[in-house]
Amino acid sequence: MEDDMKRQLDAIIDGYDEWFERRRRRRTNVLRSATRIVAVALCVGSAAWLMPQRSDTYVTGSLSCCTAEACNYVNVTLASL
Repeated sequence: MEDDMKRQLDAIIDGYDEWFERRRRRRTNVLRSATRIVAVALCVGSAAWLMPQRSDTYVTGSLSCCTAEACNYVNVTLASL
């Protein structure tokens, strides 16, 4: 009788050990995922925040309709690169 109770208790304890291990792994995976999400959000947010604002120095669209001054500025900028 006592051996049977001891075996049952050992089985219960083994089950809890496995459950605690699975719980620890799940918690670790959730923390890693959350850390990755926060890191990506910070990178994207800081890149968007640090990106220069759009201004007249940017040329968009077709260059065939730009003025000679704007085309000259683009040529000088490209030559300096």
